[in-house]
Order: sequence, then C-alpha cells, then structure tokens
Amino acid sequence: MNASAQAAAALLDNAGVVALELDAGHQLQHVHNAALLSRWLAEGTESAALPEGRDLLLERLFGPRHVAAVHEALVDLRAMPQTRLELDALPARQLRGGAPVHHFSVTLLPLEHGCLLLLRDVTQQQLLLLELQEARALHDAAMAALRAPPEGLRLFLGSAQASISAIRATLRMPARSQEALRDKLARLGAEACSLRSEAAALALSPLVRSCDVVAEVAEALQHRDNLRGDDLLPLAPRIDAIAAAIGMTSRIEEQRYEPPAAEEPARRTRRSAAWHEVSERRWSEFLRGRGEEIGSLARLTMSGAQLVPASHRRHVDEILSHLLRNALDHGIETPEERLASGKTAAGRVTISFVLAEQGGLKMTVHDDGRGFDLSRIGRAAVQSGLLSEESMIRREAGELVGLIFKPGFTTEGLEDDEGQGRGMSYLRRKVTRLGGQISVATKPGRYTLFTIELPESGQAEEPASTAQATP
Repeated sequence: MNASAQAAAALLDNAGVVALELDAGHQLQHVHNAALLSRWLAEGTESAALPEGRDLLLERLFGPRHVAAVHEALVDLRAMPQTRLELDALPARQLRGGAPVHHFSVTLLPLEHGCLLLLRDVTQQQLLLLELQEARALHDAAMAALRAPPEGLRLFLGSAQASISAIRATLRMPARSQEALRDKLARLGAEACSLRSEAAALALSPLVRSCDVVAEVAEALQHRDNLRGDDLLPLAPRIDAIAAAIGMTSRIEEQRYEPPAAEEPARRTRRSAAWHEVSERRWSEFLRGRGEEIGSLARLTMSGAQLVPASHRRHVDEILSHLLRNALDHGIETPEERLASGKTAAGRVTISFVLAEQGGLKMTVHDDGRGFDLSRIGRAAVQSGLLSEESMIRREAGELVGLIFKPGFTTEGLEDDEGQGRGMSYLRRKVTRLGGQISVATKPGRYTLFTIELPESGQAEEPASTAQATP
C-alpha cells in the first residue's frame, strides 16, 4: 500500500467511515477501510473475516430486515445515476455475547462506472437524539398532565391502564386466516381510537399522537392484499409507546400531589373533591385492582352520581361493593374468552343514577359479561330446597334468575362452585330495609343488569349499626 492509500485509509478509519466500491452492475469491487468493517462485523472481541459479495456483506452487517432499504436505494440510484442518496440511520444486527447495537448512516455516491456506498457509524448521534426525544416527550407529557383537570386525569388513568391491557391482549389473539387478521386489526384500531378520544378530551397530546400512530398503522395494514401474522409485529413497539406515555403521565400525576415534607398543613389543604368524583375514581380503581388480581379487564362508566343524597351514599357504596365484585368475579370474562366470543378484550361496567318518577332514586348496574347461568341457578335452587326438579323445568328464565334473591339460595356444594354464596339474599334484605326494591335481568353470554330503587332521603333508613362494606 502506497503512502497515498495509507493516508486515505487512516482518514476513513478516524472518520469512522467504510466505503464499498461497486461496479456498474452494483457488484462489490473493493472495500475501503476493511479493518474497520471487520471490527463492526466482529462478534464479541473476536475478529471477523469479510464475507464475499455485496449482499452477504450487507446482510451480515444489517440483517435481512433492514438490508432491504439499502437494496431499494441501489435500485433508485440505477434509475437516477447522477443523484446522491442519503438513507436514514439503519440499526446493525444484534451481535451475540451482549455486543451493543450500532447504527449506520448509508450514503450512495455515483461514480463514472458504478457507485460508492459509504457507511458511517452514527451510534453516538442516535443515542443523543434518543435522549433528546425522551426529554421532549417527558416535557410534553408533564405539561399536558399539569394542564389537565385533576379529577378527570385520575379517572382517565385508571381506564387507560385497562385500555392498554386490552390492546395488548388483542395483539396476542391468535389469528391465522385473512379474515381473522383483518378483524384483529379492526379491533386494535378501534381500541386505539377509543383511547385517543379519551386522551384528546384532556388534551394529552403525547398520548394522542401515540394512539394516532397505532390507528394509522393498523389502517394501512388493512389495505394490504395479503396479510401475514408477521406484518403485525411493527405494532408492538408502537403499543409500547402508548403504555410508556400512560406510565409517564401517571408518574407525573403522582408527583404533582405529593406535598413537600416541610410544608405547613394549612398550606397543603386543598378543596375536598365532591362525593360523586371520589366515588367514580374509587370504583374505577377497584375494577382495575381487582381485575389485575383475577386476570380480567373492565372499564367503568358512571353517570348521575351527583343525584345521590348524602343519607344514601353509605348504602350505595355498600351495594356497589357487592355488585361490582360479583361482576368481576363471576360476570366479566377473561380477555381471551371475550375476544373468542367476538367481544372487546376489556369489559364494560356502567353505573347510572336517575331520579325516579315517583320520587326517590333509581340506580342501575350493567355489565357486558357472561350473564347468569340459568341452568346452574336451577340446580342450585333444587339443591337449596327452593324448587323441585319438576318445578324447575316449568320455570321461565325470569323466574329462575329471581331465585338468587331468595333466602337460603346458594351455589355452595355444586361441582362447578365458584364461591358464590348467600350474598344476593343479603343484598335484597338491605335494599328492602331501606324501603327500596331490587331486580335483575340477564342474557346468558351478553349482559347482566341490576336495578335498585331507593325511596326519597329520610323515608327509610337502616339502623346506624349496619356495617359499611369496603372494596
């Protein structure tokens, strides 16, 4: 090697650049700065021999997934031979032995009889760029969280955790046919759009952008003529970005309400939240926490809670504690079961309060779970001595489900017992003592709806010794 070639090699090495000289057919003619390229290709601390041929070398450097971008650029250069082409930074393949992943910029320079493919290690620049992007995301998330209404943000975060779990469960759902894959994409897009709408209502712009990306990718995949399971893999990191945005917002929300230790109690005093706000947040968190324990997902929607008079609030909380626990333990299916039956991965529990026409309060609790198993209720009623075998056969569905309120009704002792006992009988006695009524409607596999009517405040009241249930 002459002095000029040695100087050029030293410059390329110190600049972190490798040049692949290609002929007119884009076949490899020569590698400039081969020593540096060998180090890039090394596994651990061992040296690596350079593969022969352009394709083998590029595939060894980038892996089959990202080398396609280089091949496309070579095709573009053939169509525009006088054009300099710059590619975005491409990650190198992951080396064995815990070696770090490099990122390389790729530049194509036309030559008189071929081209020069320049590779430059830009790993440090990419790491700095990533740090800047993360810092900007943190700043944007912090500002959005600080501007959002506190109570609305807390409710949203509880629902958002269920949403991201539902999206991930949907992504894991097996799908082998074209129809199943497109249905899966439609579900993913719908879940992302639903979460986006909730985030947009609070102006959580970082989360809105992350949801938009998932929805756009899902829609683009829908337009492909032939889908494969692997085509959905790029959605996973984008879903992780949504989860990261939710987690970041949650951490900021927690820190916002953590007062400094030295702050005076009088200065820490904040306006007490209204009961209906506290109640909705409380039961949303209960659904999320209990769901995590038993492996189910459920979102809560509550309306009209501001109509509940103060004298009824303790009793309403006790009723909800019972009904919501039953909805999760026995009604809402697992995400896998729901997806298999054509439902969304996360269940929906709706609580509403309205003023009754004759005065008083009407309360409904609806869930879109599996409903009551009427045959199981019938067997339990026979076992409990409430019905004979012949009488059970003649009963209508509405009559059978009403048996759950009868004293002495229990499923204990059935082969498929899931722990349901005498709770509904107790709940009916409580509502009756308050001067109210309770009824239930159900459709197996689709829903359960409880309706509770309570008298006007002060008309009836349980003894003060009645215990208050907590979730």
